[in-house]
Amino acid sequence: MRSKGFALVELIIIIVIIGVLSIVAIPVYKSYINKTKIAQNNAGIEKSAEKEISKTMP
Repeated sequence: MRSKGFALVELIIIIVIIGVLSIVAIPVYKSYINKTKIAQNNAGIEKSAEKEISKTMP
């Protein structure tokens, strides 16, 4: 008689799939965060440079 649940092998396969996906996703996410921080810093530098240029220009 077959029970109405998941077998241990099926659960292990699901855990392995989730592990592989997280191994791929975490570095991609960290790279995205670093690129965003760099872009924000560049925007801040440009904005402050524009302020300084406008102060020195008559």
